[in-house]
Amino acid sequence: MRKLLHREDYVNAAEGLSRAADAKNILDFMLHLLRDHRLPNRDPTLNIDQRARRFMMKVISKIPVIPPSLIVTGVTMTASLVGGGFGSVFKGEFQGSAVALKALHRSDTSIVSPLFAVAMAMLFIVFQQAFCREVLMWHSLTHKCVLPLLGIYEYEWRSQHSRAFLVSPYMENGTLAQWRKNSNPPITEIEKRVWLLFILLSMGAHVMEDTASGPRP
Repeated sequence: MRKLLHREDYVNAAEGLSRAADAKNILDFMLHLLRDHRLPNRDPTLNIDQRARRFMMKVISKIPVIPPSLIVTGVTMTASLVGGGFGSVFKGEFQGSAVALKALHRSDTSIVSPLFAVAMAMLFIVFQQAFCREVLMWHSLTHKCVLPLLGIYEYEWRSQHSRAFLVSPYMENGTLAQWRKNSNPPITEIEKRVWLLFILLSMGAHVMEDTASGPRP
């Protein structure tokens, strides 16, 4: 794996994957190496960690799967908090602490025609890719002002169906709008948090560029 990331065509190696089990093992292995800082770089001109993240993005674009090491169990959902255009957020409990669970929306898969069935199958693949991409991007963010991703919780619902949730610590003060309404803070405090949001957005854009762009040194 370390030799692979030093090759010029390292990203294209993901095209050879065909089994979900292989993709999960590779993603787990690379996450382990990144987490423990065990990706030695023989070439100081290369950002080996950046290359590893790009390779993982290429893997999930080929086979959208969640690394098994990110799956958590023992989560209890206690309340529905808010729903939006892209997802819904629930409150729950994990290992004795309050957590927030975010589920991305996906379109109804009721089949009304063969053409619709094909379209929905393609849309579901896009949904899976987007979900896996968000998981890896969020997992790669480490900053005191960014909530950590605790893991992915798979909830069985309806017969033979499951739904995946992004699990993070629960913030008692709610959203920025809710905090402003309930606390009535001074304008300087609001400005501080708005600027922080701009900084976090720029951080997210930087991570997306680092992970989703094509192979570079």
